[in-house]
Amino acid sequence: MSRYTVDAVAFIRYLVDSLPPTVDEIFRQAESGDATLYLPTIAAIESMYRIHKREEIAGVPVEADATAIVDRLETDLPLTVVDHDSDELSVLAPHVPHLSIHDAMIVASHDRLDTDAILSSDSTIADHATVRWE
Repeated sequence: MSRYTVDAVAFIRYLVDSLPPTVDEIFRQAESGDATLYLPTIAAIESMYRIHKREEIAGVPVEADATAIVDRLETDLPLTVVDHDSDELSVLAPHVPHLSIHDAMIVASHDRLDTDAILSSDSTIADHATVRWE
């Protein structure tokens, strides 16, 4: 089964049904239990912040608030929220000089979980890990 790390942009774009076709298909596979998606806590927090601050995303009105997103993560979204822990520190350290702390934490989660790729539109992340965004 395929396993992916999801960044905030991919998660938010999923919520407003505005993913590129290949990434959309990966989310559909996760919905049917044929793929596993991991959402690092830092990406969940960033998503809640962005949803709170914006009225629209990718041209689509945002109709949820941060609390509703947490409720959905706990009940019906095809993602598993993963915590950052001390095991991630050694994986994170080499990325700190090259990435923002947020991006370094996403890449470190991907490395620690040994996922197939990160679902992200971020070209900086793509310089440090396998990324899917098509």
